[in-house]
Amino acid sequence: MNKKKKIQSPLNAQQTLELLNDNPQQLREGCLFIVMAGVCCIAAFISLSMYIFSVTENHFFQTAVEANAIVKNVSEQRSVTERGNGNNSTYEVTYIKIIHLSFTDERGKKITAKASDDENSILQAGDEVKILYDPENPRQVRFFKDRHNASTLKILFYIFGTVSVLSGVGSFFLYRKSKFKAQA
Repeated sequence: MNKKKKIQSPLNAQQTLELLNDNPQQLREGCLFIVMAGVCCIAAFISLSMYIFSVTENHFFQTAVEANAIVKNVSEQRSVTERGNGNNSTYEVTYIKIIHLSFTDERGKKITAKASDDENSILQAGDEVKILYDPENPRQVRFFKDRHNASTLKILFYIFGTVSVLSGVGSFFLYRKSKFKAQA
């Protein structure tokens, strides 16, 4: 019967290297567990961020009031992102259309607001567009066509969250199973 010796915490680099050489399987399992735990933590953070955003957006769409707005002006905002460094740099340029709108709120007050749309927006000055606005802050507007984005994001949150939790639980049980096997 193969008995494992009890491993104490190493005191110096030489002892650490000896332990790693004596137990390569344990090292691989430990590294795998650390990597899986890191991936699960990152996935959980992304999932939580998506959840918070979807809750905020859902609240907006539940309380928003519908109105017809007139496009007063369309401007373009450019965003440049650098990838890499030095001679290997590449630049990604994205354009966002800023739509300047004018509408009358439910109290009869004339409101001007801005909303962003993607670079493929076909809106032009003078167009009429259906919007949703926050009655407490009428300058906060979204296009009516975007009202399902929050629901889609919420579904993605649930899927991504479920996958991250299951992969975390799965990696924990795989790690425990390998530890149990090694002790047997």
